[in-house]
Amino acid sequence: MKTTQNSELTERLIKDRGMEVFLNLMEAPATAGELSDRLGFSRAKINYILDTMLKQDFIALHSEKVNGSVVEKCYTSNANTFHLFFGRDNSEADKVSAILYMLDTMKSNLIVNLNNQDSFHLGMVHAKIPPERAREYMERLRQLQAEFDDENLVSDDPDCRWYTMAVSLFHGPTPSLNLDERN
Repeated sequence: MKTTQNSELTERLIKDRGMEVFLNLMEAPATAGELSDRLGFSRAKINYILDTMLKQDFIALHSEKVNGSVVEKCYTSNANTFHLFFGRDNSEADKVSAILYMLDTMKSNLIVNLNNQDSFHLGMVHAKIPPERAREYMERLRQLQAEFDDENLVSDDPDCRWYTMAVSLFHGPTPSLNLDERN
């Protein structure tokens, strides 16, 4: 499966809110009209974003829908996984926009699956560790994410279902609960 990496195009797409289009296409194929209605963007903006992603092979033509004399193209994502590595060059608004969209998607899917015990795990851990150890954990998380993405190779199996793994490791504020108070 393809994995999109951070690039000049990805940064431009984030600024143009193309990441929301891309993530929607990761969830299910859609036409420009459907994306416009779902996201509240103009058709012109959606078509610009779709053309840009098509040229970079981030998305592909999935099918064509005939609606009377109009043929609507339905697009799908070429990736099941993506990584964003934000740096100092990205504006705070760009970062917040991508993060909020991802969190909203996670929240919606977690709520829908709240009672589905075989596909639900949620955890958060705060740990005080040296930065080099955090980098080791980050690499292990990337490896786990890549291994999870490789599972897509068996997706033709009728018993397979879609699962989502959201991975994040970041320097955060000191938790209000003292570690010694947990026990």
